[in-house]
Formats: sequence, C-alpha cells, structure tokens
Amino acid sequence: AIVVCGPKPATVGYVDPGFALAKAVQTELVRFTEAEGTLPKVLLMENHGPVALGQSAQEVLNIMLMLDKWAKTLLGTYQVAEPKFLAQADTDRIDSRSDEAYRRKQLVQNPLKVS
Repeated sequence: AIVVCGPKPATVGYVDPGFALAKAVQTELVRFTEAEGTLPKVLLMENHGPVALGQSAQEVLNIMLMLDKWAKTLLGTYQVAEPKFLAQADTDRIDSRSDEAYRRKQLVQNPLKVS
C-alpha cells in the first residue's frame, strides 16, 4: 500500500457537496503539500469516498485497486482483532527504499495484480 498509495493519505472531514467541498479539498491539498513536500496519492473524503491522484490513468487505476484491497484487508482484520498499523519510522523507511522506488516506477506503467 505504501508503494502504490504513498506513505499517508490526505483527508477531508465531511463537507456538503458543492463549492464548500471544493474549497475544503483545495485547502487540504495545499496543507498536505506544504507539510509533506509532495502531493498525496490518495485523498479520503468523509462520506464521499476516495480520490486517486496519479500521473497516468494506469497509476490512478493501480491506486484504486490497492485501496480496494486495503479496505478488504482492514474489514477482515476488524472482524477478528484491532489492526496494528506500522510506526511512522517504518513507513518512512519503506517509502524511501531504493527497491520500492524501482517497484513504484514499474507500477506506473503496468497494471497492478491484486486478488
């Protein structure tokens, strides 16, 4: 999920559809970019759903496929126990590995295979 969806998503709490939601999204994207130094790959909007941000249609599709897999994994985990998320240091380490950068480049051009 880190390789495909980035180390963390941007989030927007519930805002009614329309101009107010568009402004909330803009505000969050600016805040996220200033804080993280990059645009997010995923924007999660409460009660509206996810938005994938990618450089190509293939990358966007890969992000959405991974989000679907991630959601199914979390749902299954919550049915038996509390999920144990990675510490920020582990997430940062995985995100900065050279082999993961290579995988990320390959995935931008190729379909993600998830089951």
